[in-house]
Amino acid sequence: WQPEINNMDGIKNGGDFQYQKFGTKTIPMPFLMQNSLKEKYDSLQKILNVSEPKRLIFGNQPDRYYLAVPSGNLNYEQLCAKGEGTITWIIPDGRAHACEEKIFPAAVENGILKARIINGGTGETPINYKITMNDENGYIGIVSQYGVIQMGQIQEADGINYQQNETLISGIQEILNAPDDHGTN
Repeated sequence: WQPEINNMDGIKNGGDFQYQKFGTKTIPMPFLMQNSLKEKYDSLQKILNVSEPKRLIFGNQPDRYYLAVPSGNLNYEQLCAKGEGTITWIIPDGRAHACEEKIFPAAVENGILKARIINGGTGETPINYKITMNDENGYIGIVSQYGVIQMGQIQEADGINYQQNETLISGIQEILNAPDDHGTN
């Protein structure tokens, strides 16, 4: 956590809180290898040789992953048939991500299609809407506390089947020959 505080002149005690930034995360991970150390060490080196963050999943958190890259050295030591060290993982975005997309089905309530979306995570999460229309309705509106999305024309929900245009214009020449009554074609 990296809080940004503005220490202004004239304020005797403390400062003025601006915002909270969540920086990169570092996760040290000790490891132990036994037997066939050369093969296991070589295999580990291949896994760690990445040019961009990759998914990292821990056994105690199988429902989430981190986008991680290894950093530093392994501090690897080998004693007889045992080898141990520490991998330091850097998580550039500083957060875990859900392994599976969560789906929130919609249901009709009082003539309005509603879906309740519950974010169980600790950070903001983008929402993707996938809407399948089983019939022509011409309009859909999505409202949340963050804004509104409206597609189509609300007047189309009138029960009259809409005749869809298949070809709006047959070629560029018709556009070029159109009258110039608005300044620029």
